[in-house]
Amino acid sequence: MTDKVHDVLNKLLEETTARRVRWEDTGRESSFRVNLPNGLIRIDEQQGSNNFESVYIINIYNAKNRLIETIDDNDTDDPLLRDLFRAARSTALNVEETLDGLMQDIMKGKTLPTPPSNSGPSEDDIPF
Repeated sequence: MTDKVHDVLNKLLEETTARRVRWEDTGRESSFRVNLPNGLIRIDEQQGSNNFESVYIINIYNAKNRLIETIDDNDTDDPLLRDLFRAARSTALNVEETLDGLMQDIMKGKTLPTPPSNSGPSEDDIPF
């Protein structure tokens, strides 16, 4: 990874953590993107070859939607891509807001009935 790309990703992590940059869910499992005026950055989490560790992959596209850079964390111990993925996931899925809402629900004692399960027949459906 070049110094310039590293600087861009560090700044992106800082701005994401400060909630000044909002990521979007791509609709694919463990994939998030941020659209910027000069391009798009997508981050993905994939299962590593040993099936225990995740691999994080960044794809950077220019304003014409052409892939200009791909970076993964296979060759580095730097936690930057992992930290950026976690921050991107948090903003895209509204984790902080959801946790705040859950805390308010808990403090107010608000609960909802559990919807019925579709996992099998009910006792009324059993013929004997």
